[in-house]
Amino acid sequence: MGGDRPAKAQCYWGFTVFNTEFLKQLFESFLGEIWENMEATDNSEYDTSELEGFQDDLLVAIEYLNPYPKKLDTLSYESKGAMQFVADFPCEQCGKFGVSTDETFLNIGRCCYCVYENELAKCERCGEMVNVDILEHGLCTSCTAYINRQ
Repeated sequence: MGGDRPAKAQCYWGFTVFNTEFLKQLFESFLGEIWENMEATDNSEYDTSELEGFQDDLLVAIEYLNPYPKKLDTLSYESKGAMQFVADFPCEQCGKFGVSTDETFLNIGRCCYCVYENELAKCERCGEMVNVDILEHGLCTSCTAYINRQ
């Protein structure tokens, strides 16, 4: 007790992912705690190189298993482009164009790539779902520009 003891951690890839959103948040949180709770002294010998690679591999695997981009492609194909399921502006968190505007795809405002909840509102004039930050007096930028031209 109290002396130096070597430790080895092994991680195995072989489980079924039921909820990729939950697991991604869980593993990011878990790995974040590892970094925050590591305490090094002059005699410590921490080698985090394998953990960094593991985190990268884990996030790639979770993105690969994410069912929502494929579901988006399927819905877009089935509607032959007639329906738009994601917004024409990027997610505030990840910058990808995956913010849901249709409840049949995902909760409105949720990004299908990073599951961030973007705050959306409906334009009072045209009814389009837009980022709440760009609304001016309840109108989207297109409607505001149209009214200003009149």
